[in-house]
Amino acid sequence: MSHHGLRRRAATVFAVAACATGALGGCAGGTTGVPSSATSPTTAVDTCAVAVARIVGAVRDVVAGYSLPVGPVGPVGTTSPSTAATSTPSTSPATDAPASSSLEGALAAARDAVQRDGCDRGRFVDSLGRGLREVPARGAIAAAVLARLTATITGQVAATPVTREVATADQLRAALAEAPAGSTVRLAAGEIRLDDPLVILDGVTLVGAGQAATTLRTAAPDAGVLVLSTGRVELSGLTLARAPGTTGSGILTGTSVALVLTGVTVSGSRPSGASTGGAGVHLSAQSGDPAPGRTTLEVTGSTFADNAWAGIVVGGAHRVSIERSTFRGNGECGVCFLGSSDGSVSASEFAGNAVGLAAVGTSHPVVVDVTVTGGTVGVQADDTAAPTMQGVRVSGTSRAAFIFAGSSSGVLEDATCTKVPVGIGVGPQAAPTLTRTGTCSLAGG
Repeated sequence: MSHHGLRRRAATVFAVAACATGALGGCAGGTTGVPSSATSPTTAVDTCAVAVARIVGAVRDVVAGYSLPVGPVGPVGTTSPSTAATSTPSTSPATDAPASSSLEGALAAARDAVQRDGCDRGRFVDSLGRGLREVPARGAIAAAVLARLTATITGQVAATPVTREVATADQLRAALAEAPAGSTVRLAAGEIRLDDPLVILDGVTLVGAGQAATTLRTAAPDAGVLVLSTGRVELSGLTLARAPGTTGSGILTGTSVALVLTGVTVSGSRPSGASTGGAGVHLSAQSGDPAPGRTTLEVTGSTFADNAWAGIVVGGAHRVSIERSTFRGNGECGVCFLGSSDGSVSASEFAGNAVGLAAVGTSHPVVVDVTVTGGTVGVQADDTAAPTMQGVRVSGTSRAAFIFAGSSSGVLEDATCTKVPVGIGVGPQAAPTLTRTGTCSLAGG
């Protein structure tokens, strides 16, 4: 199952918990702590303890379904971008709908017990909190789900959006567990070290004190930040940098995401020993995932530097909007469009990337007013990709300014080539439309 399916299941579980929590809180708050006349004190205590145990057991089952690693995030190390680089983590929960149904039943039974037997509110919640703290969670996703369920069931999640200020990783994770959708978490200036992936399950905004002021320094395996929310997630005014000697990507998302990066730097991503990972941002997708039908990534005024695979990898049917951003020194490409992805890149600069922009598979991005300097190739299209490019300026590449390989097509208009061995290389099966490219020498077809 893709991250899209995983998040849908988590959303269902949280909705069940939130609904039942309201009932529990209201019932417990409305009692005097004295058992009803039909129930003896001893029976009430036993019934309340059983209700707590049943909730804890149901939560244990739900969390066990998410106790999986983040998983691989795509291959690196190939000579040119490949359509094979569209894999997504196989984080399929081990349990299915019965787990959330069991939790719903446990919470309903607890509600009935509270109403019938007059469980003491404080004692009930304290006992429930102690039990939930004993639930094991293997992996970052399971830990985030457990934290959110605990906060929801024990009434720690606010009813309306809130603003929280944090300065440490523990404070940040606690804020994400307790903040409802639409909330804002402000990160203090300085460095916050992440030893495990930061999992975002709801549509929230993370605001730093500035790219040069707030740094999330990640040593987390696989991904520094894992976005599983289907709601709008915004990051601004911060740097996400991988700690030296550690491996993984910067930000990893699933299919149905709405991620906004404004004034963000992502740098230093490195592949693991299995040659996976190493993207600054990876919009992942699996075969069969539904098309999002919306823009899934908006980037403005951001920098992607020194990532071993790519600055941004756009997989599946993701659609992006990238404006006024910089891609520098990324290993295979500044931006890689894979699968059937599309979107636009405008008013941006690419410097020293192996390939500035790559479009493979059936992707069809629009590239406008872009400058590419250094590296091996400015823009490369392969397979049946069909990029539309206007006002692209390429200089100082070691192989070519533009390459159309495979059966690629598309449009190249108003291109400028300076100090390059080949301006436009066209393969025998490629058929681009070239207009006003007089400064770019033509080789091949």
